[in-house]
Amino acid sequence: MSDVICTCYTLVQTCPLHVVPTTEPNDVVLQHLGNNNLQYQKEIEENSGKARTLSSEITRLNSQINRVQLEIKSLGLSIEQTTTEIGLTQNQIEIAENKIDLHKSALGKHIRKLSEIEDQNLTEILFKNPRLSDFFNNIKNLDDTQKNLRATIVGIKDLKTDLEEKEDSLNSKKAELENLKNLQQGEKRSL
Repeated sequence: MSDVICTCYTLVQTCPLHVVPTTEPNDVVLQHLGNNNLQYQKEIEENSGKARTLSSEITRLNSQINRVQLEIKSLGLSIEQTTTEIGLTQNQIEIAENKIDLHKSALGKHIRKLSEIEDQNLTEILFKNPRLSDFFNNIKNLDDTQKNLRATIVGIKDLKTDLEEKEDSLNSKKAELENLKNLQQGEKRSL
């Protein structure tokens, strides 16, 4: 029996709850323990509320980061597309400039031919050609040259207008590209 008492005393001494013998009635001790339990429960709820708030804040921040990353990716695609459009527009401008050069060359040729024909008077052309049909062919050639000259001038004007429109479009796309790059840099900095 003394071994049992000794073992119980040892258990009481090593127990982590450290039950302290008290002279207070059990009801008061239970009430005190209940109050402590409520206080601990309140602390647990407050801390779990803080944890939920922090967790939701982390989730919100992660969502914002993902949104910004998607915007950066979208801006990158827009930049790529605008760069491609700029390249295409520059090619179209080069083609239009080449066409203008060809038309200018044709225009020069028609002006020279017209000048040669106008330098001759009608009687000179008439005596120069042994047959009357050759004379009328020369007059027809003069008329054709004048028509070709008008058509070439109209073609150059149209090409010039087209070229100006493409250059305006190119400048607009370059400005758009610059804005997109600035937006992308701003979004990257916000991360």
